[in-house]
Amino acid sequence: MEMLHRKETYIHSLPIIKDGDLSVNVCEFDDQVEILIIKPGICSVRLTIYEDVPTTGVISSLFVHGGSRRERYGTVLMHACADISKVLGLTIISLFVKKDTFVHKWYNKLGFIDYMISTSDAGLIELINVL
Repeated sequence: MEMLHRKETYIHSLPIIKDGDLSVNVCEFDDQVEILIIKPGICSVRLTIYEDVPTTGVISSLFVHGGSRRERYGTVLMHACADISKVLGLTIISLFVKKDTFVHKWYNKLGFIDYMISTSDAGLIELINVL
């Protein structure tokens, strides 16, 4: 859990976030750390680090308000996640998307590679980005 308790290291590294309008909240729990990156009223993303896989960050809940799409906010959030992950010593970022969708292709353009197809009926695929 030592890596998860580097909140001070993380907070002192906030200048790595290039968009000064982003705010960052860190919530520490017994078995995970949740990092929420927000541009109020426009976009947000959650990066989770689990104790049992402390070198991997899991991205979930990426949201960009409908009126702000196609303005690169999603890309800004993803770069912020990558920057934060590197500072925390993570080596992989992982996420799940529906296979063969616009979002799947968008993550591929950002450097995420197809890793594993889910066996569920949801048609999900795990993508990873090796830092």
